[in-house]
Amino acid sequence: MQRGSDGLAAAAASGGPVHYVYSTLACDQLYTKWIPHPQTPPPEKQAPGLHYPPPIKTHEVLIKGGRGLIADHRLITSQGTYTAVTQEQLDILRTIGAFQTHERAGFIRVESTKHDVEKVVADMESGDLSAPLTPADYADDSQEARPSDGPPPRMMAVDRLPLV
Repeated sequence: MQRGSDGLAAAAASGGPVHYVYSTLACDQLYTKWIPHPQTPPPEKQAPGLHYPPPIKTHEVLIKGGRGLIADHRLITSQGTYTAVTQEQLDILRTIGAFQTHERAGFIRVESTKHDVEKVVADMESGDLSAPLTPADYADDSQEARPSDGPPPRMMAVDRLPLV
């Protein structure tokens, strides 16, 4: 199994190209490539109710997140981050469904050259629902707080349990 997130070191060692994966996700993402266990029959030949060996992990690529999180004891939070990856790692990422979904949704962008993070993420999706709430999320619903046709502030629903 291959695992890595330091594409700069790996690319320098291999002499291959480096790509930059920009992310506006709040959390790091460990994208994992799986293959079926050799003893597992194809889905169409599997008997219902039988348990088969689990798939085998072959590759992992860590893409850094951190949008809106305080890091390094600074009060200014990043609007996005980037991770350098090799061509091989990028090829693996492009085969993983979760990576494809994040890229289509606008949380991930791949560039072949390094740019200023704030400029790249400025026109990307602004963050997923796991992002920390900001004062803008608590703006009141008055007309001054948002356009009349705009959605209300993004909030995650939290079930309130009685205190015991």
